[in-house]
Amino acid sequence: MNFAEVDDLNQRIDLGALHEYGRAVQARTREIVTHIDRVDLDAKLQEERVRAIVIDEGLAYGEARDLVDTYTGWTKGKCLMNFGLTHPYQHVGEMGVIASLLGVVFD
Repeated sequence: MNFAEVDDLNQRIDLGALHEYGRAVQARTREIVTHIDRVDLDAKLQEERVRAIVIDEGLAYGEARDLVDTYTGWTKGKCLMNFGLTHPYQHVGEMGVIASLLGVVFD
């Protein structure tokens, strides 16, 4: 996102809805992991499915083709580890850097 897009998003974002979305993701993740023994974690993502999620469902814009190329062939286990366990912490780190640059101090 460029600065203008960030500013626009900041004006429009509904923090309550964002929190609710986070809670829904958490609940769905907990539901999925209870059935993990029934999932073939070594199964690889096929391009058609990745394309459906990234492009057709609108997960990504702009660099969508690059994401399809990147994620095609990943295993379900790798996706679970990356998106479910480690990816969110990358964003927490980004927020910490931005906050420190802005002089925001967290108690």
